[in-house]
Amino acid sequence: MLVSAIGWRYTFVALGLPGILLALIVWFTVREPVRGGMDDPADLAALRASEDIPLLESGEAPLVEPDLPHHEFQRGPSALCGYGMNLWMPQFLVRIHELTPAQYSLPLGGRDRPGRWIGSNPWWCHHRQGCAARSARVPVYRR
Repeated sequence: MLVSAIGWRYTFVALGLPGILLALIVWFTVREPVRGGMDDPADLAALRASEDIPLLESGEAPLVEPDLPHHEFQRGPSALCGYGMNLWMPQFLVRIHELTPAQYSLPLGGRDRPGRWIGSNPWWCHHRQGCAARSARVPVYRR
């Protein structure tokens, strides 16, 4: 493992340098197209006309969505537990169980991949809950 060989600080440098070099290559070689240069002016006018929503109406739209309070209430504890586990579990395993990064990295890194895939997969949510139209908005929670 790279962390065991050069330490965690230099691992960040070793993994970050290729990304910085690639970003510089893209920055100097790839030209950004002119914004809207390929759009049809008639389509843009119709799109802009359909996007004009009054401010009060746009503010109340999330409030009338019945699934939104459940979804938003779930996000706080989920983020707290997820970040807590990801930030403190490696230190716990090193200090209490005296494991090296090579011993805990694969089990710790791969423990939540199936759950994330199942929880965020619209196909699974659609067939599991039978909510074709609403599964794209709030795929997991329903009343």
